[in-house]
Amino acid sequence: MAEIKTLLVGLLALCLVNSCFCKDYDSYIYQLIAQSKDSSGNVHVDAASIIGLDRSRLTSQSTAAALKMSYAEVDTIAASFKSNDFTSFKMSGVRVGGIRYDFLRQDGNEVFASKKNYGGIVMMKSKTAIVIAHYPEGRQVSNAAKGVEAITGYLQ
Repeated sequence: MAEIKTLLVGLLALCLVNSCFCKDYDSYIYQLIAQSKDSSGNVHVDAASIIGLDRSRLTSQSTAAALKMSYAEVDTIAASFKSNDFTSFKMSGVRVGGIRYDFLRQDGNEVFASKKNYGGIVMMKSKTAIVIAHYPEGRQVSNAAKGVEAITGYLQ
C-alpha cells in the first residue's frame, strides 16, 4: 500500500511539474503570433505549438491559440526532425491537428507544408525543440516563418 501511495505522489508531482513547465512555454505561442504581424498589423499565424526533440509537449493544449496535436503527430514530427529525415513528410505529407498537409519544401532546419483551403504549417528545429505554427488560408507564409524563426532563435 505504501508503494502505491509513493507512486501516486510521484505521478502527481510529475503532472504538476509538467503543467508548470508547459505554462512557461505557452507565452511563446503569443510571442510567435505577434512576431508574424506584417507592416499593416495583420497577424499571419493563428495557432502554434512547441514540442521537444525527445517527443515531449512543451506547450499545453489548453491555451486558446495552441495548435492541437495528437501524440502520434508529435512523435512523427519529432522523430523526423531529430533524424533530419523528412522522407515520411515527402511521401505521406505532414499531419497536424488531424489534417494532412502536403510537404512543400525543407530549407535547412525549416519545413513548409500546406493544404488548399486549410492554410499551412511552418516548422523549425532549435537545439532541443521544434516550433510549429499554422497560418490560415490567404495569409503569408513568409510572415508565419518570420514568427517561427524569431521564437526558434530565442530557444537556441
